[in-house]
Amino acid sequence: MGLKMTLPKDKSHMYFGFIDAYWAIENVIYSLGMIDFSLRAFPSREAKLMNNEILPDPSIGYGSAQENVNCILYEWHVFMDLTNIFPDGSIPAGKDAQYTAIYNWIKEYTGLPFEDVLEDD
Repeated sequence: MGLKMTLPKDKSHMYFGFIDAYWAIENVIYSLGMIDFSLRAFPSREAKLMNNEILPDPSIGYGSAQENVNCILYEWHVFMDLTNIFPDGSIPAGKDAQYTAIYNWIKEYTGLPFEDVLEDD
């Protein structure tokens, strides 16, 4: 699951607006009643899947340097009490249930017009 929402150009580090940017949570860490994660915006789902991959050839056509793909347009880092998302303090066993709860909290907390994007992984 991911989210879709336009990223205005004044919020993108490229100063370019992305209609229907793909937003995904990453790097979820649980520790001693706390949760830590990032909500990142990418130009598309495909761009998110390629993020941190190594490009096989340098863009200038010579040399041996390799480039890592970095297409994160915006990042919101969250570190807070676990009970903000899971009120009883218990974390669901399945990753899908965990991520659904986190995405629902993001939508409720921000009040932004995110749309759900269901995946066929």
